[in-house]
Amino acid sequence: MKRRLTAFVAAFLAVFGGLLIVTAAHATAAGVQYANGVANGTGAAAGYSSGTWTLDSGHGSGGSAQIDLVNPPTATTAPSFTADTEYAGNPRWVEEFHNGCYLFGYPAAGSNASVSTWTLEPSGKAEPDYATALKDAQACGTDDAVTAAFVVLDTGNPDVTVHLTGVTYNGADVVPPPVIPYVYGGHVVTVNNNRATVAWSESVAGWPDAANKCEEVQIFGYGFSVNGSPHIGFTCDHSGSNANQGFLTGLAAGHTYALRVQPAVGTYGNHHPIPGTNANAHITVITTR
Repeated sequence: MKRRLTAFVAAFLAVFGGLLIVTAAHATAAGVQYANGVANGTGAAAGYSSGTWTLDSGHGSGGSAQIDLVNPPTATTAPSFTADTEYAGNPRWVEEFHNGCYLFGYPAAGSNASVSTWTLEPSGKAEPDYATALKDAQACGTDDAVTAAFVVLDTGNPDVTVHLTGVTYNGADVVPPPVIPYVYGGHVVTVNNNRATVAWSESVAGWPDAANKCEEVQIFGYGFSVNGSPHIGFTCDHSGSNANQGFLTGLAAGHTYALRVQPAVGTYGNHHPIPGTNANAHITVITTR
């Protein structure tokens, strides 16, 4: 799709040469199960780095942190983790079923504790092993699909931190989703003394509304940025295509322009960038003399 952009219209479209990123929405890839860290309460935190999940209950009573799986299937292989410390059954695996039953997977007591016992809830029935626990949970009702699965730290005590390694679900390593680009491959196609053509690609995934890929456009350079502030526009692509070109006219000869765009939501004059995206990358246009 091609778009015409001039220095005299309200909305400009531009591209940049780097990535604007957001977490992917896919649930799994080969050998991994995706999950997000979720925290509740002041100072609570949940994060992942170099194979280790860290959960912190925060500074107030009632805080919690968890590893929340994305679209988990039924785990026929027992979920697992090893925690560097254990607090009266925390952290623990939780696997919820549509029929109303759920499973708790508890670590053994002490340091460097792995999941060793399972109970059927809400009855509190102790299970001899995971296979039996799963069978009993599925027997609670005919609709036995898994609706949620997560590891949670909710001791009720403030400033409790645990580090978990070897977190697996259904035999797959539990990791955060990969980041994906919203906009990428920005480059100059042609440029002369007052006009430039730029091209870019938009990801088919990650957008809040894939049919309306909207962007806040910032143009820096002579005639566009007054007192260092960029000219800001807003545009939406409803074409369904991920290959785009923009024509920018009204440029000054022998000047350098920086074009960057940040994925956004809203409408013109009432829009805001999508949280978590990075708008530092840009494409440089240098007009001829």
